[in-house]
Amino acid sequence: MPAWPSFIDPRDLAPGDLSPHPDLPENIRLHEIETPDDPLFDLAYELLVGEFSEAGEIEPRDVLAHRLRLRPDHPVNGFGLNYQLMLLNVDGEWAALRDHTAIVADGEVTVHLSHVLVLPRWRRRGLVSLLRTLPVSGARHAAREAGLPEGARVTLVCEMEPMDPEDPATRIRRLSYEKAGFLSVPPGHGYMQPDFRHPKDIDADPIGPSPLHLDLIFRRVGREKQRRIGGREILANVERLYAMYLAGYEPHHLEPCRRWLEHFRQHCPKRVALVPPTKIS
Repeated sequence: MPAWPSFIDPRDLAPGDLSPHPDLPENIRLHEIETPDDPLFDLAYELLVGEFSEAGEIEPRDVLAHRLRLRPDHPVNGFGLNYQLMLLNVDGEWAALRDHTAIVADGEVTVHLSHVLVLPRWRRRGLVSLLRTLPVSGARHAAREAGLPEGARVTLVCEMEPMDPEDPATRIRRLSYEKAGFLSVPPGHGYMQPDFRHPKDIDADPIGPSPLHLDLIFRRVGREKQRRIGGREILANVERLYAMYLAGYEPHHLEPCRRWLEHFRQHCPKRVALVPPTKIS
């Protein structure tokens, strides 16, 4: 049986990822891009653009470059932010990448899961389990940097497109997260991801911002078996996501999201039953 690479802490693994895939490659190395001046920043961004730009799911380069410079011990509007962009290398070949942002507020950490990409030659070999684990390690790091006590609560949040019967890939993605212990907020509660176009393009559009309607999928680390969540907890996590997005955009670019958030705040349910991501209607 293959062993986990040294950069993986088994304590951070999701419930469905406790054993390595039998075909997990050896000699996996992790490279974290710490500044926009890293030569690999352009490579990583080009890979993300090639995979996600057509669906409008990748922010402009300068937005991510700015986010990369933020630190959790220097809060922005009360929120500590730590954006990580990471590449996996196998025997000298780039095999996969992911990016995410740890958001520190109110003594806990919400991690926004942005993108995961495994290059075709390396798919179905267990790399995605590593990519799902890295955000937990990032949350622990951000918590320490922000001075939080050991054991601060961590929640991973993924924005995911609705399932499309005409596109089997949408179900496959959800099933992958479902097996790893993620649960979904029923779509009837709504959620808006901000418009990812360049701020200048949004300002030039007579319609203004065009957010995406997506579903929220959570992994509440250490609480994966809890099937109910308080409405206020959903609200707090979304507020943190929007605080992250404001580090790169102006408030008016998120105006439709602000209106949705205010509506949710006013009609916040006391409790919500979480459901498996593939079981939503």
